[in-house]
Amino acid sequence: MGTITLSSFYLVTQSRRSRDELDTAGDHKATMAAWLDLTHDATGWSLGDTGRMDDIVQSMTHPATQYPSVCSFLGNASRLSALRALFPQNNVTRRGPAGLVRLHLSTTTASTEHPVWFAEASFAHPPTLDGPFMTPSANRPRQYPVQQGQWETAIDIRDHILTRLVFPWTHVACFFVDGESELNTVSRWLEASQGGIHASPSDTPSRMRVILILTSPTATYNANPLEVAGPSSDIVEEQWPTITVLDLRDRHQLSPSALYAPLQRLLLNTLQDNRVERIQQGLLFSTVYLKLFSTVHLNFMWQKCLPSSLLRSAARPIPCLSLARERLPVPTGFENGCTELLREASKIGCPIRDLYPFVASALLMDAYPPGMHRFRPQHVFDDLYRDRWPTPSDLYKGRVGAGQQCDAIRDAFVDGFAQMGPLQSSLTIRKGALRHLGAQWPNLTLPTMCLFCLGRPAEYQRPCRHALCDTCVVVFGSPTRGAEYHHDLSQCPLCQDVVERTIRRLPPTKQPVVLALDGGGIRGIVTLGLLQELERRLMGSMALSDIPDLTAGTSVGKSTPGDVTLDATAVVRCGAVIATDFTHNNISAAEAYQKFPDFARKAFRTSGVPSGRWPWLRVAMHLLKDSLYDADMLDQTIRTVCEHNRRVFDAASPSGGGRRLAIIVSQISDDKPVVFSNYRGVGRDDVDLGYQIILYQDEAQNPLLSDVIAQAEYRIIWPSARTHDLLISVGTDYIPSRRAYYSSPCMDGTEVYKEDLYHVPHATRLRTLRLDHPLDGHLPRLDDIGQLTALTRRSYWVPDELVRAVLATCFFFELDEAPTMVRGQYHCRRSILCARPQARRIIERVLVEFLGAKVGTLRGDELDRLSKNDGCTVCGYYQKRIRFCVGSLDEDVTILFTGSSHQHPIGGFPATVQQFLRQQQADAVFSQSDH
Repeated sequence: MGTITLSSFYLVTQSRRSRDELDTAGDHKATMAAWLDLTHDATGWSLGDTGRMDDIVQSMTHPATQYPSVCSFLGNASRLSALRALFPQNNVTRRGPAGLVRLHLSTTTASTEHPVWFAEASFAHPPTLDGPFMTPSANRPRQYPVQQGQWETAIDIRDHILTRLVFPWTHVACFFVDGESELNTVSRWLEASQGGIHASPSDTPSRMRVILILTSPTATYNANPLEVAGPSSDIVEEQWPTITVLDLRDRHQLSPSALYAPLQRLLLNTLQDNRVERIQQGLLFSTVYLKLFSTVHLNFMWQKCLPSSLLRSAARPIPCLSLARERLPVPTGFENGCTELLREASKIGCPIRDLYPFVASALLMDAYPPGMHRFRPQHVFDDLYRDRWPTPSDLYKGRVGAGQQCDAIRDAFVDGFAQMGPLQSSLTIRKGALRHLGAQWPNLTLPTMCLFCLGRPAEYQRPCRHALCDTCVVVFGSPTRGAEYHHDLSQCPLCQDVVERTIRRLPPTKQPVVLALDGGGIRGIVTLGLLQELERRLMGSMALSDIPDLTAGTSVGKSTPGDVTLDATAVVRCGAVIATDFTHNNISAAEAYQKFPDFARKAFRTSGVPSGRWPWLRVAMHLLKDSLYDADMLDQTIRTVCEHNRRVFDAASPSGGGRRLAIIVSQISDDKPVVFSNYRGVGRDDVDLGYQIILYQDEAQNPLLSDVIAQAEYRIIWPSARTHDLLISVGTDYIPSRRAYYSSPCMDGTEVYKEDLYHVPHATRLRTLRLDHPLDGHLPRLDDIGQLTALTRRSYWVPDELVRAVLATCFFFELDEAPTMVRGQYHCRRSILCARPQARRIIERVLVEFLGAKVGTLRGDELDRLSKNDGCTVCGYYQKRIRFCVGSLDEDVTILFTGSSHQHPIGGFPATVQQFLRQQQADAVFSQSDH
């Protein structure tokens, strides 16, 4: 699940409409024809939208593949008789609220590929003054305040709405004029509406075509109507719309159908010519692209243009490509990706001509995901990608210039566009380009960027060393059976290497779960004891490594400034063995607990400081270091645990992809922290630093506090995360009273944790739980292996609150369809899903920890009972459908698992319905980057 498009919202809603309603929705409800109007109150003028366009789109049979032509009929009363003659099956003159502009769907063309929408307005319609807003057509009106002081009269505001809002989207405008005065009004309107629409600034704007209809035999004109309506001397003729004058004055005695028969023929021919022109320009939009079925039920284009049009006095063409890409921005890393590609290809001798189709197909995949309108490729490339090609360098020096390289890629981009069709998507073309290059150059790799899209940092590495980003995991992978937001990637798209990997992603409507582990030398057994007890309480419902999205482990040692290599021995030598073992090796806490004593006895063997002859020297060293172990022995021990060439950013275990790991150490020179990670992070600016991450903290903070740095890091990994669902901070024992001897504060994680907790918001504190045990006496030294036996005999416990929090935050929420307004309330249909594998086992444990488990809201609404049978009994997939109402889309909602005496929010809450819509990209009408 995840993203919700307009098409999916529309189809769900459409299925609930009765056949009778669909048959009559086109225009029998003529009282609902009012679309736009002006209203006035104490705050000033406002433009009102009744939602009429929404009703029209819902009544159409296949809006995703229907390309409407928009006609505007404006002028005197003759337009009404013409509309009756041209559209006899539409009740265009039925009584009802007039409004400023009325919108209709031609019933005879409603099911065709090119239906006709027609808007109509009068010269003489006076805007409503201090009157109530018109009756909305779908109980979802919206008003836009008009900027005060920009226009002198309401007529000026009306003219601005027509010329800047209605005319740019009009294909053919029919003006019914009789006399010089009305003709001058039309000329003024045309002069004010020189904007039109275009794909990009390099494109010629598409403008409406104009038909002037003269009907009154008594009307007089002092000059040729075509000259009066034509451009003035200071306007370039090419910027003026094409005008045709239709003189019907000598036909006034004929019946309406005969009178307007020439107009009907001319209108059909003009619409056809305009349609051909817009197809050539790539500006003929489908109904879906003209309309966004979002929570406010406003058309995408009109919603974006409406507020800005009212605040703008100068006519400008509307940039359709920019509007289409507003929720689908071009990845910022293309220049870095292309630079790395040139550098690495040059190293292995790959000729640059082999890179042109490879780069072009990556851009094509980004430019035309499924559902994207097919703008002309020349305009798309010039507007979006030309400036992202790297500047000239020593790479391929003397062979071909950067400008020629860019032109060659553009040509390949246009050729790729020409190959696209119903059976050949941009993704299919990209896969072919990857296979072709991989067959010739399978050893081509990029150090920091995704090789498959070239635009995003690499997050996951396959055994073949070809790394890919979060988005490409979805694009090239396949959904894992029975698990939400898990994807299987069995084959490398480039070299075709076959190795099965499952990669998990954080759902967009969920916040991360973070596990922060303190450093502590031999006291690491305490950490493992606490985690082992948590694992036991979960009763096998999930592996410990499946709980966190990010694990941050603090080192017991320090790094020299020269420690910049990323192999495991260089990094783990500094500590964080537990976090590495969980994340990379998928080891259980019980197994790690059993292994740790042997590891500690080898790793923390004393370094040979004399203890018999000069015992004071050992005490002095304790005062200085708080530990006294042999670093060389630690290094040698780590080498026996990990492969020598193991890297932090490396191929994950078959089921371990997507688990983020941050190893935190400090530099000897200045005690500043260094973060080694197995991820890049899309929110990190310094994408050119390779896989080493150096994170500088304020010197007043504890440099080794894992939960502080973890909170900074998850915002880099998931920039949209507002906070965490749960942060589990695990300590290594503490004494209730503060120590007054040699120990460094940075090794007393509990004290620093408490201090830091005062600086976070109250809501964040409620999501943060500390696992630690008080200890009588003194804390063991980091290398005091003599205390291991006593530590292993201790018993550990974890609070019930933590167990319930872990279970509840495995689940999250998604909208199934658009909220619907009924009697002043938004009715929401949603699903509770599970973000972890083995969902059936997890829900069984939920039923134990939450006695009488139900789904409810924080305000006390009981939504439904939980059951292990809500999901699939075969594959284990879990989905719980619920419904509830909110008074506003911006109202905070919290969904809870509740028991007889306990409750806890599921992942992603509190949140508003509007936030869910945005996170699921419900307003991304032009598709999403993950195809």
